[in-house]
Amino acid sequence: MRPTAPIALALLAVGLVVTACPPRRGPDPDPRRRVVPKGGGVLRVRMPADLPKLPCLLQNHRWCDRILMDAVYEPLVRWNSKRERFEPWLAAGWKRLEEGRIFQLTLREKVTWHNGKPFTAQDVKHSLDRLRNHHGMASPPPFARRFAAAVERVRYSTKHQVEIRFKKPFGPILEILAAVPIQPAKKTLGDAVSDGARVVGTGPFRFIQWWPQEKIVISRWHNYWGRPSRLSRVEFH
Repeated sequence: MRPTAPIALALLAVGLVVTACPPRRGPDPDPRRRVVPKGGGVLRVRMPADLPKLPCLLQNHRWCDRILMDAVYEPLVRWNSKRERFEPWLAAGWKRLEEGRIFQLTLREKVTWHNGKPFTAQDVKHSLDRLRNHHGMASPPPFARRFAAAVERVRYSTKHQVEIRFKKPFGPILEILAAVPIQPAKKTLGDAVSDGARVVGTGPFRFIQWWPQEKIVISRWHNYWGRPSRLSRVEFH
């Protein structure tokens, strides 16, 4: 079974006011009667605050997390609250070696970034090194500091295998990996220089446009490795 990204459910669960396309006139709909299109359509979300400079990940900005994490970017593993366990996502599997000092990840194959380039271990190493070095984080979240303190090195041996070596056995690695959005390495990203062009993920939606103080648009990614979203587009106003 192909996994289903939880973006539509997540958007509804956080208490946002949404409308389905075509737009309704007049007052916002009763939030107790939210409608999600079943076959295509547009989900419109009211956003009370604009975003800072993109990609704005891991900066303790609630709207960056809601819009980008899970919709545009994805983690290596996810917590399944119903089954109460971590499950594979961009990582197809993992195992602990050397009595817990090495955490080895096997990555999912045939995953592509929104620019069409393949997802590889180099991208994962890049993302985990950014986390270790607190790159782009004005105020690193606690789990980033814990990760940096625990890790000796991150390396990859093949296109689809990554190893994290710890200074000593480290238990909560899955909790941390579930919170880390995987971003493309510089080689994968290419010559993109604008804020919007640098928002390239593997998730079910790709970033389309950001009009500051006005609107953000993400659109269904036609080549998504998992189960595609029923929505064709999400607009944040």
